[in-house]
Amino acid sequence: MEWSAIEQSEQIEKVVVEERLQEDQKQQKGHLTNWQHCLDLAIPAAINIRVLQVKSFETTGSKYSYASGFVVSLKHRLVLTNRHVICGGAPTVVDGLLHNKEEVSLKVLYLDPVHDFAFLSFDASQIKYMKLKEIELDPDGARVGREIRIMGNDAGEKIQILPGIIARLDRDSPFYGSGYNDWNTFYISAASSTSGGSSGSPVLASDGKAVALNCGAAKSAASSFYLPLHRVKRALDMIVGWMEGSGSTPCFEDGLEGRGAQPSSICSSSILVPRGTLQVIFKHKAFDELCRLGLTAEAEAAVRAEYPSETGMLVVDQCLKSGPADALLEPGDILLKVAGASCTTFLPLEAYLDGHVGEEVTLHVQRGGEDRAVTMVIQDLHALMPDTLFTISSAVLHPVTLHIAKAYHLEAGAGVHLASTGYMFSRAGITIHCIILSVGGVPTPTVATLEEVFASLSDGHRTSVRFHSLTDRFRVRTSVIQVDKKWFAHGRYVRARDPFDSTIGWTFKACKSSHGSSSTTSFPPASEAVPAVAGIPKGLAWAQQRVVSESDGRIVSNSPRDALVMVSFAVPYLVDGMSGAEYIGAGIVIDQARGLVLVDRSTAPTTLGDGLVTFGGVLEVPARCIFVHPLHNLSVLQYDASFLESEAQGGLVTVAEVSFVENPSLRKGDP
Repeated sequence: MEWSAIEQSEQIEKVVVEERLQEDQKQQKGHLTNWQHCLDLAIPAAINIRVLQVKSFETTGSKYSYASGFVVSLKHRLVLTNRHVICGGAPTVVDGLLHNKEEVSLKVLYLDPVHDFAFLSFDASQIKYMKLKEIELDPDGARVGREIRIMGNDAGEKIQILPGIIARLDRDSPFYGSGYNDWNTFYISAASSTSGGSSGSPVLASDGKAVALNCGAAKSAASSFYLPLHRVKRALDMIVGWMEGSGSTPCFEDGLEGRGAQPSSICSSSILVPRGTLQVIFKHKAFDELCRLGLTAEAEAAVRAEYPSETGMLVVDQCLKSGPADALLEPGDILLKVAGASCTTFLPLEAYLDGHVGEEVTLHVQRGGEDRAVTMVIQDLHALMPDTLFTISSAVLHPVTLHIAKAYHLEAGAGVHLASTGYMFSRAGITIHCIILSVGGVPTPTVATLEEVFASLSDGHRTSVRFHSLTDRFRVRTSVIQVDKKWFAHGRYVRARDPFDSTIGWTFKACKSSHGSSSTTSFPPASEAVPAVAGIPKGLAWAQQRVVSESDGRIVSNSPRDALVMVSFAVPYLVDGMSGAEYIGAGIVIDQARGLVLVDRSTAPTTLGDGLVTFGGVLEVPARCIFVHPLHNLSVLQYDASFLESEAQGGLVTVAEVSFVENPSLRKGDP
């Protein structure tokens, strides 16, 4: 059978197409095999991290969250995750869930003061059945166009594998808001649609190595942002080298008083992983924008000749207040050289600063086309991290952190930040996230000074507090607080610096006046205030004698107006289904001698709280709730009658009491 030329051509094309399809199938099969092998090795290294933040810190409150992490050194029991996952060093309780659902205790070994990564250590003795793997870090493996997989606890699903292709290596660090933000580094970006819970996931290449660390994502787009691993790898190598040189391993002893789970501890030792800073935030700008800022043609030509592939240079974006570069550098200054060497990106800049902590460095910059040289001392970045929290009446106060200073143009370490208002400050109307300037007229620039001031004040004492909000620092406000030391612990949480010490974690140290402080308002014992009656339990006897529990009593006093008072009641703990902590209502004085006021249960729903009785709209007297009827809508408060008598004798207020009758002559239709 003879084939025509057309038929032969068609047959040849068909064979070629089939061969190409077979080749594509082989490549695709090999591609899938590579990824399957990669994931088979990576999944046993993944850990779901669960974090309980027990105290407010910076701009985040107490919370529970979940995220991801992965083993980077099986021998040294090290896990890599994000800094923001473990709440930036706040007192936390951390544990992990392995792929086979075994649980393991974790503790924070090291977190970077700025960059979004942290190392945790796990207790290998708690793992009985899971055979863990480790993932190697490959900082130079990230390149545009490379296919990746993000493996982690995305959306709390325990394990999710999301694909993506690296699109950029020089993205600006993402802006998360007014709290924590990373700076002085590039980020890698890809469209992988990660969401909450995937923070700390490894960004895997087909060879099974991690080329980046997943950190964040856009809310309204598929964009995801990854931290390059160059500085992460440096920190890991230093920690591993220290462990191998000293033969030490982290301790797993409980260092958080009153908590059974393992608390976190921070190793921020400058010796372990040195970190230097000038307290300057740099941004990478393109050459066209640099020319508009005053970059000369000669400087641009020199940089392009030395770095042909470079697209821009570093520009000063912000100088933190009172930092080494304050008054020396200005926003818009273009960085030319660091210690005599050209510098156009973040890595060489950070490498020099981290390697010369405490030394002087000269920066050559260009401002408005004019070359300048400035010399300053490189600070220890770890020293700017607070290691103490002061708590009183459930409020949390700590020094102004570096990230708060950056966000609100304050001086790092100067001033006391109110991270949580707690019971005492919220009663005074003092808002969260403010700077406490003084207490009782005494300036409080540090936490130690604030602690000394409160140590000198007794429970119940009223004093003034001057403060300003972080967002309105030029408007100083004043409020009056009533010192509370009876409902909550009063003292300081101190964080250990060395994770290889036996006393790791946050430890609580009570202040001298935390217990046994006397109140400025004295009350008679309950047995004297309410006399006992045979057959009736104490605390209910007086109410039964006067038939206060009956709702059909009537006022027979000639001056009922003087018996009416305003009652405000604050609750430190929400119990019995209460929906709020502040209550206000009207009350009636029913016994002047004993200082008893009758109110409804909507005003005083529990005996667990502090009351305040206002007489005549001008005089406020502290009170306590001594009786809440278990069935009927009434409660009884008691105030210090002797204090009221001394004020009333001066003509400030007039107070009367009312009495009740058992069988009031009320008929239907009476006005």
